[in-house]
Amino acid sequence: MVLGVVLAAALVGVSLPALEVADRTGAATRTEATATDLAATVERFAATNDPVRAGEPGARRVVTIHLPAGASLRIGTRLRWRAGGQRGDARLAPAIETPGDGVLTLAGGTHRLRLGYVRRPAGPVVTVRRFKPEAGTTPTRVPERWRRGRRVRV
Repeated sequence: MVLGVVLAAALVGVSLPALEVADRTGAATRTEATATDLAATVERFAATNDPVRAGEPGARRVVTIHLPAGASLRIGTRLRWRAGGQRGDARLAPAIETPGDGVLTLAGGTHRLRLGYVRRPAGPVVTVRRFKPEAGTTPTRVPERWRRGRRVRV
C-alpha cells in the first residue's frame, strides 16, 4: 500500500512538468489560431464590402473571440500575440484603424469586436473597436420566463 502511494506520487511529480509544457503549448496554439482566424475575417470583411465615408451607415460586423488565460493580442498595423512564452504576428492586408493610440490590446478572456469599413483620404480602412451595444438594442435584464428555460409563445 505504502509502495503504491510512493510510486503514484513519483509518477505525478514526473508528469507535472510535461503537463505544464503541454498547457503552455496549447495556449499558444489556440492564441495563434485565434489571431489567424481574426486576420482572415478582417480580410474577408474588406473584400466583401464597400467602404463608406466616415459617419455614414455602412457594413458592420461583430466578431467574438476567445483568448486563453495569460494570452494577449495586440491589434494595430499587425496582429501580435503572446501566450505560453511564445510570440507571433501576422500582417493584416487591409489597413486597420483602432481607437486611441492605434493599438487595441486584448488580454485572456472573451471579447466582442465591431468591424467597420470606411473610406479615408489615404484609402479604405477597417475600423476595429470593442463592441458596446447601443442603448435599446439589448435588454438590460432578462425576463423571468426566459431564465426558467420555458418556451413562451408570443
